[in-house]
Amino acid sequence: MKRVYVLLLSIITTAFIFTGCAHTSEKEDLTFSGTVEADEVNVNSEIQGKITGIFVKEGDAVKKGDLLVQLDDTSLKLQEASARAGLEKARAQLDDVLAGSRDEAIKAAEAGVTQAQAVLSGAEKNVKYYEDLLAKNEKLFKDGAVPEQNITDLKEALENARSQYEKAKAGLDQAIAQRDLLLNGSTSHSIKAAKAAYAQAEAALDIAREMVDNARILSPLDGTVLYVNFKPGEVVFPGSPIMTVLDLKNLWVDIYIPEKYLKLVKLHESLDVRWEDKTVKGEIVFISPRGEFTPRNIQAKEERQNVVYKVRIKLPYSDILKPGMEVDAVLPAGEVK
Repeated sequence: MKRVYVLLLSIITTAFIFTGCAHTSEKEDLTFSGTVEADEVNVNSEIQGKITGIFVKEGDAVKKGDLLVQLDDTSLKLQEASARAGLEKARAQLDDVLAGSRDEAIKAAEAGVTQAQAVLSGAEKNVKYYEDLLAKNEKLFKDGAVPEQNITDLKEALENARSQYEKAKAGLDQAIAQRDLLLNGSTSHSIKAAKAAYAQAEAALDIAREMVDNARILSPLDGTVLYVNFKPGEVVFPGSPIMTVLDLKNLWVDIYIPEKYLKLVKLHESLDVRWEDKTVKGEIVFISPRGEFTPRNIQAKEERQNVVYKVRIKLPYSDILKPGMEVDAVLPAGEVK
């Protein structure tokens, strides 16, 4: 999810000096001021877990791929080890079937059923746990003891638990089918079942590895840490915005120009943007099709000359150009009558 880092934006124009009679004209540059802005990128957790370490603070510069947060991965690594053992067992079972060792294949299939039953039992307990926890929190929410976000997070966690239960149930059905095929002496079917079990074990290991990787929360971009919303020891849920990073490679400034100068700006046109004694080239990337009044509550016909249009100017990346800085955009005005 993106939020816009918006600071105070003022509309300042230079004074325009008009000389001569009604038929004379003069070329002048126009200067409009605005505040540099940047995109905000929320860094969310993909999994539920307890924070064991936060390695940056607000204001720190980060690079894409930097480690920002570490979640407790103790149980995740155990699951990964279990999945790796399951893959080794499936590999051995497949080798036995291919070698014609039917007795060993049956034993492996029985072990696979036992393992799948244990996984299903754990998944069932996990569903029950989140159902009970959600019911408890819903009661607390009605009493005003917990925020609504708790209910939202727990519903999502329960949905994930139910999904894992369905996957575990399918895994048990497959393990039982594989065992039954071996007991019935169907060699070709036994080979197919062993191969399917091996593929399932590979997928389970991939998922376990991904879960371990997800416990390491990395910066998705180069930028600056704007907000840190959690502390070590707190529990986060999937989708929890742990921190917010400013995208300093996507800077812009919005200016507002009077209606009579609208014809002087064009999309993708470049113009000077200045601050202090420095100048960069900006590009016009948006011109609002709708005008607005300044101030907004003025609606009288005689005040229609105060209609202004928003123009967005994309700025180049710079180590010294930061969100919140006041800059001036210079617009060559052409003829002013």
